[in-house]
Amino acid sequence: MEISYTNDLRKQTFYEQLETLASAGIVEKGAKGNVHLGSIFNPLVAFDKSELNQMQNGNLINYLFVGSNIPVTTQYDGTQNNWYKLDGTWPAAIDSLVHLRGQKKSDSIYLAGKVLDIGWGTGIAGQYILDHSDNVGKVDFADINPNAVKSAIMNTNQKGIVSDAFLNVKDKYDLIVASAVPATPVYSGLKREINPLFEGTSFLENILRGAPNHLEKGGSLILSHSSVGEKSFDELAEKYGAKSKELDSREVAFRVEFLGDENWVKYLVDLGGLRFEEKETHEGHNFWHDVKVKEITFE
Repeated sequence: MEISYTNDLRKQTFYEQLETLASAGIVEKGAKGNVHLGSIFNPLVAFDKSELNQMQNGNLINYLFVGSNIPVTTQYDGTQNNWYKLDGTWPAAIDSLVHLRGQKKSDSIYLAGKVLDIGWGTGIAGQYILDHSDNVGKVDFADINPNAVKSAIMNTNQKGIVSDAFLNVKDKYDLIVASAVPATPVYSGLKREINPLFEGTSFLENILRGAPNHLEKGGSLILSHSSVGEKSFDELAEKYGAKSKELDSREVAFRVEFLGDENWVKYLVDLGGLRFEEKETHEGHNFWHDVKVKEITFE
């Protein structure tokens, strides 16, 4: 299945090849061509069950997304990135697409010769640079998950590095990109262990601390994170001498159910960056945050 987005991210459209549906026994054998399964306007997440429930082909999209072994392709501005459904990997989320919309506003992605995409998931940020820059010579991909490394290699035929942040990264680069970096401050009363791959601000700190050691002179970092971590970002930026300018920002839904703790949600609202607002046009989404894309240089 292909999930295609307009450049402004105002429309998300689902497609599938009839041959694929025939091989899965969903339509008659011999059918050929591309079928439009439906569209969502102003998508808030990559896979919105509340919207799909209202679509004629919602159940089929749900099956193709989570119930089958068929790869899912995300298409944005000419870049096609495949999610092969390897363990511990996910397709490009709205956060990552906002990152793409932001990073393409920077001259850095078109001028850099050597690029590192770190903590990328399936590698769509680095792949976008490969697809759109005439100057880029190589893009390396670093991620702690070997399956993410494998996914990026399958998508780009570039070098992959299994690494916890910069631990196993040896080279220096003209540009480092880090999309949808976890930046969710943890409140002191939390009674469970956090997963630093999705929660907390430790990875954000590792990126800001380590990037200067892996950037060539005049190089920059393009990083995106949630507005719930804005205060943490400001503190860490001051600590590590990072100067930033905002490239893009977009309001999206915040999935508070993943936190599993009402007190944590209240803490984030009180801290700022997370907002409660019921909107008639977006059933099932009551909490909101902004995905912020920033270009960062170091003193």
